[in-house]
Amino acid sequence: HLLLDNQEEAFRMLSRGDVSICPIQTLGQVPLQPLLAGPDAQVCVKTGYAKDDNVFCVKIAAGGGTFAGNTGMMQVYCQKTLRLQTLLQDEGILTEMRTAAAACLASRILMPQHVDAIGLIGASVQARWQLRFLRAIVPASTRKVVVRSRSQASAAAFRHSMRESPCLLDRQWDIVTYEEELESGNRKPLQQCALIHTVSCSRSPVLSAHDLLGDDGKRVSPLHISAMGADSVGKQELSLDIVASADLLLCDSIAQSKQRGELQHYFQSLGEETPSNTVLELGQFLNEAR
Repeated sequence: HLLLDNQEEAFRMLSRGDVSICPIQTLGQVPLQPLLAGPDAQVCVKTGYAKDDNVFCVKIAAGGGTFAGNTGMMQVYCQKTLRLQTLLQDEGILTEMRTAAAACLASRILMPQHVDAIGLIGASVQARWQLRFLRAIVPASTRKVVVRSRSQASAAAFRHSMRESPCLLDRQWDIVTYEEELESGNRKPLQQCALIHTVSCSRSPVLSAHDLLGDDGKRVSPLHISAMGADSVGKQELSLDIVASADLLLCDSIAQSKQRGELQHYFQSLGEETPSNTVLELGQFLNEAR
């Protein structure tokens, strides 16, 4: 909960203009050439600092490679002397935790009151962290997770790793694969989920309105989606019909979301038109609700 509260204050500061962030550099993804680590590999370099703080930070986060897992580090500099103060060789763990905390912060605020099942799109290391932080915000009685990945084998491997994990939080879920739900006669396995988190690296939609709506084209219960996978230009997890039909769209930064993130394709489809639904920064939403 402390990390979620920390992220809440960070988003509030960002939308108040108390934080300065530089444009993100992304190596290995379009329009740049791919890295030798593979077509899904990328290295993100992010820099920022808070108003009147003593330091500024440069974060390097890498992952998606074929030959190794995620990695990264943080460089902390003094704002007065501009000299390096600290190196945090965290191998990307702080990035994993922050990403999961940001997603779960949004879900903590907006998820429906009753969540009997959770949908999880993606079976990466980040999927594991999402579930760890979700454990802090959903009732203990919520245990069912429907995992959809590139293949049933990868989803099953994720479930096995969670069951065998030394971390108690990982073993507290009843995980079923999307394909197992289909085989049991559930034609739309994700329709039962009132909360869905997406953490894939897809460049085309992996979730459509058809997956979520009944045969009559309607949904009888509320739904919240925290979409986190589209972290570079061109990536996309949700179909445009999902985004366009949402009652409320929240993002970390509207300016940044026009170039990367799940909303980039939505903004591009609108052109000069104004969105028909409400689009706000998460920090703006929090500040106005206070």
